[in-house]
Amino acid sequence: MNALVTIFSGRTEKAPLVPLSALTDPDARGRYRVQVRTPTGELIQRLVTTGLTDKNNAEVLDGLSVSDDVVIPVVGGQ
Repeated sequence: MNALVTIFSGRTEKAPLVPLSALTDPDARGRYRVQVRTPTGELIQRLVTTGLTDKNNAEVLDGLSVSDDVVIPVVGGQ
């Protein structure tokens, strides 16, 4: 029995991380949308580009700042 394994390793600093559950399905260009709460409480959608990911989180390379308030959608509409 043989196995081909590829291991990717990386490190980043000062980049926003978001839970994978906050991301929509990717668009045709591989970008995702996330909901962000503005200082006035309004929810808006932002288009983001992701980088490194693990089982739980994705690094956001473009589209968010570290201080942005990302909202995780509620499944089932409650």
